Amino acid sequence: MIYDQAMNVELDNGQRFISNFKYTLKDDVSADPFGEAKKNGILKFATIETSDYDKFKSECNGSMVGFVQNIPDITGKQQTMSQHQATCFVAERIKNY
Repeated sequence: MIYDQAMNVELDNGQRFISNFKYTLKDDVSADPFGEAKKNGILKFATIETSDYDKFKSECNGSMVGFVQNIPDITGKQQTMSQHQATCFVAERIKNY
């Protein structure tokens, strides 16, 4: 786990899974962004930064689209893009421990 932001899972078979956890903007931030009733309307999105934790709601029971890749071998030899295959995945928690 990387805070409540992401996960990095490395398996014994040499595969690495990396993805951000799901998150959304809190309702008070995202409600009616085009409406006249909201001061500054959509402009409030322009000032959101990654450090604005109070504006985001973490949903750690699933992930955004991430990727699976083979971990480079121990020699550190660079792989070409054709040798370095990656594929996408999403994760969902099915059991709470």
